[in-house]
Amino acid sequence: MLPLTVGAHASPDGSFRIFELSEPYPAVAYVPSPAGAIYAEAEAADRLKLKFDRICHDSLTAEKSIELITAIAEDLH
Repeated sequence: MLPLTVGAHASPDGSFRIFELSEPYPAVAYVPSPAGAIYAEAEAADRLKLKFDRICHDSLTAEKSIELITAIAEDLH
C-alpha cells in the first residue's frame, strides 16, 4: 500500500510485471495496455525493475498497511 504522503509514485502509467528468468535468459517485463501487451527486455526491463524497487521502498509494511486500513474502516463506522 502506498500512502498519499508519497505523492506521485514511480509508475503513474499503470501496472507491469517482471519475470526473472534463469541464466542465460534476461528478465522480461510485461506491460498491459489498451492496444495490447508490451514485452520489454534488457534496458527497458531494467528500468521497470528500478521502478518496482522504488515502489517497494515507498510502500508501507504489511503491518502499517493493516493499521491504516483498520483506522480508515473504523472512521467509516
